[in-house]
Amino acid sequence: MTDAIDLRSSTSDWSGGRGEAGIARPPSRPAGEDWPAISIEPRTSAPLEVRDDVRIGDIPVDVVAVLGRTRLPVAQLMTATEGERLHLDTHFGQPVELQVNGRVIGYGEIVADHNDTAIGIRLTSVTIKS
Repeated sequence: MTDAIDLRSSTSDWSGGRGEAGIARPPSRPAGEDWPAISIEPRTSAPLEVRDDVRIGDIPVDVVAVLGRTRLPVAQLMTATEGERLHLDTHFGQPVELQVNGRVIGYGEIVADHNDTAIGIRLTSVTIKS
C-alpha cells in the first residue's frame, strides 16, 4: 500500500525559510513586536599582552612522517582484507616527507634504534625558518 503525497501545496510550505530558487531570506519581523535597538561600539585598540610564562617555542605540534601516497577507488577500500598490500608512490631509500599541519617542513630517512625495536626519522633537510 502506498500513501499518496499531495504536491500541490503552496511553495511557502516547501521553502524551508528560503525564497525563490532556494535563496535564504531573513526571517520576517514578528507582528506587533518591536525589536530592541542595538549599538556596536568600536573597540579601542589595546596593545596585546605579552606573557612571560608562554613562549611560542614551547607550543607542542604534531609532526607527521609521510611514507607515501596512493589513490584507490572506494570499492577497492571497501573490499580490502587483512594482509592485502597497498602500493605507494615511493620506493625504499627515498626520503620521507615531514609535515606539520599539512605543510611540508622537511625530509628525512627512516632509522631504527640500536635494538631495532623503534623507528625514527633522521633529518636530511629542513624547510622551515627559525
